[in-house]
Amino acid sequence: MALAGWRSQWIKRGKFELADERFEVDGIPRYSTESLKRDFLPRLSPEANRLLRRHHNFVRSQLIHYGVEFNDKNLTGHGTRFLKKALEAGLMDRVPQDIEQMREEMRDEYFVKLPIQELAQEYPLRFVKQYFLNDLGGPDRTRTTTVLEIEGVDHRSDYTRRKVEQALNTVPGLHYTSSPSSMFIGWDPEAVNSGPRIQAEKIVAEEKAKSDARIALHEKYAKEMSAEGSPVGVYLIDCEEIQNGWERGEDLELSIRESDCKGIYEADFEFNIISGAMMLSTDKATINEHCARLAKEEEKEEYGSDISDEDDSENDSDGDVKPTPNGKRVRFGSEDTQPQKKAKKTADGDVKLFLKWRGRESGEGEIGLDDNEGAIIFTDPRHLTFSGRMDMGPIGSNVLFTGMKISGNQSKRIESAFVALLEGSKKFEDEEISEEVLEAVKERGKGKGRGKGEHRIIIPCSAAETLIFGSRIDESKVFGRKKNRASRALGGVEKEWRSVDMESDEEEEGPRNSNGELIQFTTVGFAGKVRPPQEKTDINASVGGEKGWAERTEETNEAAEKRREGQRVADEKEMVKRAARRGCVFGFEGPSIPEQGKKGKTESFEVGKRMCEAVMNGIVVEPSFAKGDWGIRWRE
Repeated sequence: MALAGWRSQWIKRGKFELADERFEVDGIPRYSTESLKRDFLPRLSPEANRLLRRHHNFVRSQLIHYGVEFNDKNLTGHGTRFLKKALEAGLMDRVPQDIEQMREEMRDEYFVKLPIQELAQEYPLRFVKQYFLNDLGGPDRTRTTTVLEIEGVDHRSDYTRRKVEQALNTVPGLHYTSSPSSMFIGWDPEAVNSGPRIQAEKIVAEEKAKSDARIALHEKYAKEMSAEGSPVGVYLIDCEEIQNGWERGEDLELSIRESDCKGIYEADFEFNIISGAMMLSTDKATINEHCARLAKEEEKEEYGSDISDEDDSENDSDGDVKPTPNGKRVRFGSEDTQPQKKAKKTADGDVKLFLKWRGRESGEGEIGLDDNEGAIIFTDPRHLTFSGRMDMGPIGSNVLFTGMKISGNQSKRIESAFVALLEGSKKFEDEEISEEVLEAVKERGKGKGRGKGEHRIIIPCSAAETLIFGSRIDESKVFGRKKNRASRALGGVEKEWRSVDMESDEEEEGPRNSNGELIQFTTVGFAGKVRPPQEKTDINASVGGEKGWAERTEETNEAAEKRREGQRVADEKEMVKRAARRGCVFGFEGPSIPEQGKKGKTESFEVGKRMCEAVMNGIVVEPSFAKGDWGIRWRE
């Protein structure tokens, strides 16, 4: 049941709070008179003692629930003596009518504020009463005059759909039909039956517009490309197994870049249901050897440098000697073992890259530690498009997918921006870093997690985003929060902060009518399509916060442009966050720092490679789970 989990979503009247069937005072529900007499008369039972230990204000809450007047002088200790007297005097035998009436009004207000799809799925009888019945329980065609679209009814379960259908069947003259993802309800059968068709046409139009925008990005980049190209770049991915099997979200994307090892490419990918890091190479043996070496280094870093001593002693005395695929024994790290940087071609002239990846399943967050394999083939010398197959964990094995390039090596520039900020540089690409970026970095350095003597700089993703893509602040914008919209801040942004002991127990006065009486919120007249102003309720669209398909307007060119601009900004934000995650997984090209080794000797990290760690709210976290405007810093 979708019960409001945050107290801010509950309906409040004085000391009373309500959500769904829960009616509480100070977080404590009302106990029946029988249970109170059983546990508190003549002596306190073990259950009564448990309640008093669990809720220090239990007695106070029950007195308020039953409308018993008291003052603090009446309550000594837990107040059980006063409670016993009230029970014996019959003051708590029944709940006052005004409290019961207030509870019903609060319930009405609570259900009015619920989104229409949640109301229909969780409380179908209440949904029918609110939208299609009059006060006497008869059909009322004036309450809802348009066709309502309830999204997600068929998608959830057959049980939910049957509950909704049973409630709808109780209303004479009401019609409904379903599409694969929604249910359409209304009085006009012709309009109701056209709902799935209109929805399908809209989905097709949206998919076409999205596809056209993707192709436009690809064609724009292709015009700017030279005759020869590299696999390095950002690719938009198409995969029927993912796009048909899961809800459509962000674009599937693969970002390839060069690594420190010749012939090895690194990549990160976001494939909706799975995401992670990838290694690619034209030679399968090379990528297997590279991944094995990375696994060994990871094990060494986790368990200490001594773990590899025995393995090293088994090698030849002249150094690390490894057999190559052709049987020739050469020293590891010499020029003989370095693969050619130029990609190898197949017999058809195509370029084939073998790949291995690790990642996590985004639904459950399960991290896979096994190496999944696959390959991609470029049929264009400019590396503009490819087709490939790979094992995709929960999606399936040997899954087909294609990609088209939309940009070059932008990710390398973002990584360089992070390195410049991490090193405290005032310049980037021979230009001064703006004060807005420096101020954002300085402000993050004041936050928690920066211990005494901490020299490392925390770089928020927003700072690198501003450095690469420019400021997002629009001085000409006069709309938005803190301007002409209701504030989301607790108490409002203009409200003066007060501690608990400074707050008055009296309710804040609101607007008054001509008789000087306070105007109370009421749900009368709010059914159907009539909605209260925003200063009186949180509802933003029609009642329930949703619009039926017939209520919605067609997207104008201006609105489409704003939507595309918003999508571009979101893509750029995600591009920066992926670069930050790469710094935590693969490291950045940065100046090496000395490390104290055995017997006081100074060792150093791999030249030019430094690892980062993700920091969120002052706590080091796994980069794949970081949320919000998190940041990174050099790892010690």
